[in-house]
Amino acid sequence: MTGFSQRYLERSPAKVQRRKTMYYEIRKNKAGQYFWCLKTAKDEVVACSSDLFEREADCQSSIHVVKNSSNAPIEDHSQLTTDDIDLESLGPASKVISLQTDD
Repeated sequence: MTGFSQRYLERSPAKVQRRKTMYYEIRKNKAGQYFWCLKTAKDEVVACSSDLFEREADCQSSIHVVKNSSNAPIEDHSQLTTDDIDLESLGPASKVISLQTDD
């Protein structure tokens, strides 16, 4: 069997191995900048990098920083209001917060 039929069979669900763990996916935007997303075994996005990277190596370094932070403590700041937060220190995330809290 050759041509389209063979390619279809090679890509059919029976031939595709399902992932059993989460994984990082490195992507490139239209401007040529790299970013990563952490995905579940079912290809659902859990998190994406907040920064864009000019070099793929820098993107990979960012992934390693996140992977190595698995023992970082969790601090619950859910009771804080935006008045209690230094928005400038949050970088790009500050734009999201201020958009959600503007009256």
